[in-house]
Parts: sequence; C-alpha cells; structure tokens
Amino acid sequence: ELPTSICRLASLQSLWLDFNKTTALPADFYQLRRLQELKMEGNPDMVLPPVEKLVEGARAVLRWSECRYASSKNARQQSIVMSVQDILRQVGQNMMLFSDYCQPLDSMFEANVEFKGHLFYQFLPDALWTVFIPKLKDLWSRSEHVVGIRSFTYDRRDVEQALLEFRDAGGRVARHDSKARFRRCSCKNNSEGKKACNQQRSHRDTMSRRTSISRRSNKPGGWACQRPALFLRMSLVKEKDMAEKRRTNVEKARIDAAVESA
Repeated sequence: ELPTSICRLASLQSLWLDFNKTTALPADFYQLRRLQELKMEGNPDMVLPPVEKLVEGARAVLRWSECRYASSKNARQQSIVMSVQDILRQVGQNMMLFSDYCQPLDSMFEANVEFKGHLFYQFLPDALWTVFIPKLKDLWSRSEHVVGIRSFTYDRRDVEQALLEFRDAGGRVARHDSKARFRRCSCKNNSEGKKACNQQRSHRDTMSRRTSISRRSNKPGGWACQRPALFLRMSLVKEKDMAEKRRTNVEKARIDAAVESA
C-alpha cells in the first residue's frame, strides 16, 4: 500500500504508479482533488480500488475514494457510538460501583429520558472520562462476568466527534442541553462549599422549565439540579424500523381522515 503522506500533495495533478506492486490506495487518497492523470498499469494484485474503477480514470478513482472514506468513517463512528451506549448501559446496571464516589450517580447520569418517542441516556460529558470509564475498567479487571464490552480504547477527540456527527435512520443520536435536569445536585459554591442549586422544585416550576430534550414525567420535588449535559439515544434506529413507522403513521392518518369524513 502507498504511504499516506502522498495524500498531502494537494497540488498533485499527475501520478504514475505503473509496475509498483501496489495493492491499495490510501484511505485519504480522495484529498488529491487536483489529480487529473492516474496511471497504474502492471499492478495485478490491486484490490482498492478495483481494476474496473481504475480504467475510468483519475476523477472516477477520486470519487470512489471519497465514498470509501465516508463509508469507513461512518462505520467507525457507529462503532464508537455503540461502545459509548454499552458503557452507559453498564453504568446503569452497576450503580453500586459508584456508591463511594464523591458525587451521587444520579447527579451525573440518568437513563430512560424520553424525547420524541425515543429513550436517551443523560450524563455529564466529563463524567464519562473521569468517573464512568475508570470505574468500569476496574470492574472489567476484577470480574469475568461482565456482559458487553470489556475495554474502551477510543480517543476522547474521536468519541466527541462521533457523538456530534453520527446519524442513523432516526437522525442525530446525541444532543447537548445546557439546562438538563438531574434528580440530585452535586454543584458546589467554590467559596463556601455549599450546594449551589435548589434541592427541590415545585411541580409547576418544573413544568415551566422543561427543556426541549428532557421530557420525563416529574413529581413535586422530582429534580434538584440544572446543568449542561449530553443526551445519547439508548439504541440505534434501523432504516427498516423507520420505514415501518412511516407506514404506520400514514395508515393511522388515513384511518383518522376516514373517521372524520364519515
């Protein structure tokens, strides 16, 4: 395979790679956007791109390379999102693991937060890295009975980018909310060391302060803290499920219209 450094030659217009025993072009080959001529004769083991694409010329190869990169990036981001979902699932299943932490878990994390027909995990972004993953890594090292992933090696930057960008058939899988509600408060007044948030809210006040994302049912005094948080859908939506949902909605609308006109 060619070195990836060749993809940094942004002004490159002609590239001859005849008889180089090349088997694949780098994943970032699409970045050579000014390439007009590509010669790759005498490379019988070439697989990426396929030979039939090579004969179409440099511009076709660039288009193929861009699609290849997008597909690879999407697959990686999906893997990252699913791994974070599994991390949060394990947090919810091992709540006692966090009982000795200085902040109560329900001031940092909550599952089954409903929004627009989907269920979300709600959590503090920093807690994923400073609390959840370190605690679970300790559990993984001690127990052989963990169901799900037992390691997490993704870089924080890649994770944050995946959560920001990845979309499935249902749209964006993650959302930020600057006024998310948690059931307990762990905010501190730095000067006095006292709780900074009100410990309880009335039902009326709670209803009036509902955010666009966090729409769980509330009871009087059912939440104690407002702070920025990240919401991640608890499961991915497949295209066939969305198609079935659309079909059901169309059928329901047809029946409702027939009832009204009857």
